[in-house]
Amino acid sequence: MLAGDPDGSQLHRRIKAVRREIHHTHAFLRFRSLPESPESPCFIAWHEPAHDILHLAVEHFAARMGKTHWLIVTPEGAAHWNGEKMSLTLPCPPALTELARAAAEEDDGLWVAYYKSTFNPARLNKECLERSLPVRFWKNLPEGSAIPELMSQARCGGQSHGQFAGVTHMPGHVIGTKSSEKRCQSCPRRTGQQPAISAEQCGLVLLADQPGARPFGGAAGRLMDQALRDVGLDRSQVYLTYAVKHFNPLVEIKARARQQLLKPSREEIAHCRPCLQTELSHLQPKAILALGQTATQALLGDNSEFDKLYGHLVEDEAGRKVLIGDHPSELLWNHPTGRQWAYDALLLSLRQAKRLCGIGT
Repeated sequence: MLAGDPDGSQLHRRIKAVRREIHHTHAFLRFRSLPESPESPCFIAWHEPAHDILHLAVEHFAARMGKTHWLIVTPEGAAHWNGEKMSLTLPCPPALTELARAAAEEDDGLWVAYYKSTFNPARLNKECLERSLPVRFWKNLPEGSAIPELMSQARCGGQSHGQFAGVTHMPGHVIGTKSSEKRCQSCPRRTGQQPAISAEQCGLVLLADQPGARPFGGAAGRLMDQALRDVGLDRSQVYLTYAVKHFNPLVEIKARARQQLLKPSREEIAHCRPCLQTELSHLQPKAILALGQTATQALLGDNSEFDKLYGHLVEDEAGRKVLIGDHPSELLWNHPTGRQWAYDALLLSLRQAKRLCGIGT
């Protein structure tokens, strides 16, 4: 029984495989409705597990679906719940197999539409997807036929967005320039679509390095919201934007490895600089708070020394006032001992930017 014993190790691997197959059954089994009849089940499902786990998995559905009548059919057997009692049939009668497989082949347009609308191409990781949703289940899933198409669209440019293309293409104001379009065509993160640029003016701009799955989301976003509240601001009073405009799928990588893998290259910063300048020219900000080294390089050039400029007020080539500070994520990852000092420095920069913009005076 010990995991360190050769036989015990094999035993534990097999137990884990069986438990994982039970989880797969709970996650990837799809019921289809049947014509209502007092004596027949209301729903039927066809599932092909890798192990004989039907008797271990069906109690989950009995607890979830109450008194609803249903039937789960596998190649080895069938489980029927009449609302009060569970019955197992081994082996599975051919007639039930034929009925369940026929139901599984029906058109599930609503399921596919739902899956597409919730699919996030920006967070696509092929290896992770196939590990958590094995390919062998796709043929029996309503959305299974749509997954390869969605993956292909994501690899061909859809990863710059957090929604399916049908959701992303909503009416909006997009401003593009010849220089930015030319550079975006050769950008390492080229998506084929220009990022949206606001045409509204804003007094204070917060410039970060690159977008995540959500704008200033996660722990860094919560820390930024707290800092804004502490100085008497909220997100509606500032404009949040990025030096590098397109999403990097590696943004989900955690902790210190994230800093090494996600830092944009000088080439990426240069490709997005024309788009950023166009955006700032439309915003006409009174002050810009550059959060981190990438934002500083995007505004002041690749040769700008972040360490020497940190905490100072400078001007960019267009004469805009620029304050240099840390990104909130730096406070989380790189200042564990001096976090309060770094947070106070961020508050100081926000207060100075607030005074420059005349907000609250």
